[in-house]
Amino acid sequence: MYPEDIREYVAGLINSGESPYVIRDITKALKKFIKVVITPREPYLGKQLYESFRMYRPEQEKVNYRPLTLEEVKAIFNRLWR
Repeated sequence: MYPEDIREYVAGLINSGESPYVIRDITKALKKFIKVVITPREPYLGKQLYESFRMYRPEQEKVNYRPLTLEEVKAIFNRLWR
């Protein structure tokens, strides 16, 4: 197992059209596996593998909310407490 192999695997997942959240979960599990299983047995290899890729983070949707006006807050309050 080499760092290049892991990078290619993650790149293949990204290019395959897999769900971004599945890719995130796979990379998180891979990082944890390397940290818990490989690093205690082979510290040098474990460190190389762990640092060879970053955990995939899906892009967040940016939603712009406008603040409520005082009239809208009053209307909501009146609907709730009638």
